[in-house]
Amino acid sequence: MATFRIFDQEIRGQSFEVWVADGLVQYVVNGEIRHDLTSVTDFLIAAAKRINRPNGTDDSIVEASGTVNDNALENFQSGAAPVFDTGGTNPSINLQDDDTEVKIGGSGVGGSLRIDFGSNNQARTEAAEFLAFAEDLLGKAQADEIATKTGVQIGDFTRTVTVSQRDDDIRKIKFKSTGDVRDKSWADLFIEELAADFNGEQTNNGNVNELSYRANQLSIDATSVNLGAQGVGGSERYEFDTTEDAQAFFDAVDAAFGSGSNRGAVINSAMELIAESLGGVQIRNGNVSVNYDASQIKLSGGDKDIVDLGSRGVGGKEQYKFADQETAQKFIDLVRDAVGVEAHASTLVDEFVYKVSGGAGISGSPTFVGKDAFIEFIAEEFGGDMRRDGAVSESFDGATRISSDGLSVTLGPRGVGGKEIWEFETEDDASAFAATLADLFG
Repeated sequence: MATFRIFDQEIRGQSFEVWVADGLVQYVVNGEIRHDLTSVTDFLIAAAKRINRPNGTDDSIVEASGTVNDNALENFQSGAAPVFDTGGTNPSINLQDDDTEVKIGGSGVGGSLRIDFGSNNQARTEAAEFLAFAEDLLGKAQADEIATKTGVQIGDFTRTVTVSQRDDDIRKIKFKSTGDVRDKSWADLFIEELAADFNGEQTNNGNVNELSYRANQLSIDATSVNLGAQGVGGSERYEFDTTEDAQAFFDAVDAAFGSGSNRGAVINSAMELIAESLGGVQIRNGNVSVNYDASQIKLSGGDKDIVDLGSRGVGGKEQYKFADQETAQKFIDLVRDAVGVEAHASTLVDEFVYKVSGGAGISGSPTFVGKDAFIEFIAEEFGGDMRRDGAVSESFDGATRISSDGLSVTLGPRGVGGKEIWEFETEDDASAFAATLADLFG
């Protein structure tokens, strides 16, 4: 399951990003995946409110709330990976009302979205800022021509290759364990659910550390339970209706986090609690350990509505089924947060665009986005047959290795994830293919 960042812009010190997670559009504000923003319209309104001053929560600036289609997003057209959409769905975006209001309508918009920033010079400045944001978010993909190479041997013909670099910085998102829990740790989730079981009310919300928290400082005073200071950032307290409920909660926390307790049972319960809160049903029950880092968590199933926690830190298999992909993805996001897995922008994706022209054997001027797609075209023009499909990145430098029989060409290893191997009918074809890659990318 791959996640890509297809848009990134800063507004007044906050980052506004759009991700595509296995084909699902997600909106990320200041590093937080905002599950409450469920549409392009919601994202645009959130950006407009951030721009609006002095009241960034003023709903009245939304004069009309049209429905902007996901396909109106630049670099997205209903697919799992980013696209280079020079056409596609492109709404009209205009200033009106003395340049204090922005109207978005037309192609890909049901009705219209109108944001009114007021009636003075500040309103005009804010409208202009929002206009630029919307045009960047919804505009046509563009690329700048950077080189033209003539006389490039591709198959039986020499051709001209025009190389352009796309304006947008499309990056793959990698998830890594940092141990820094942004919202609630699995220990927090477990304890809060325990309190709810006994009708407890949280009166102080601390940050309970999953591994360092010990119940030896747990204290009870009539109907109030204090988790103590060891392994707790701040203070965490609960108030109960009766002394019996308070004592039962005290005993349950002591059993889970006291001397000789099984933290594995706690994290297992926490995973189940997150799933249950989203209506998920456990279909495979594995053994999640305290070393689980969610690095291999993924969607599965034909409808992408099943989540597999992966094998790293899991004994056996643990899987949950949800109502739809969006809910399953939310579960993945919450699990990553609970175990301290954070997102990091990684390698550039499809940075270069290649247009091929000249010579017989092709119609028009075929265009390829990214080295991976372009290299497949080149190999097939030489009659190559792919034996291993690796991931060719933009950093691939044209280096190859020819097999001892002279018929197979292995790409990389630099700039290739896994292995990419092409097999040819003749040694001449194999060596010519390798020479073309060196000529283009070396």
